[in-house]
Amino acid sequence: MVAFIVAVYNHILEMDHLSDLLLNRKYDEPAEIGIIRRFVSERYQASAEVKVLPDRIVITVAGAALASSLRSDMVEIQQLCQTTKDIVIIIR
Repeated sequence: MVAFIVAVYNHILEMDHLSDLLLNRKYDEPAEIGIIRRFVSERYQASAEVKVLPDRIVITVAGAALASSLRSDMVEIQQLCQTTKDIVIIIR
């Protein structure tokens, strides 16, 4: 029994830890995320959360005034992102 416990313990020590795997993983975010974040930051000095889904882009902002302004910029955002996906704006 002791030998089994030692073998399992040694195996655990040799395995990669989940945190190590996640730290070494390279995350490639879609270009649209950076473009939209930069657009909102430069034009409105605000932050935005951006999610790219298969059929749409979801932009979450903290306020109705900013959301309204972004709604009027939707065509420009689509052109900057070079996309035909629907853009959805959510107020946090």
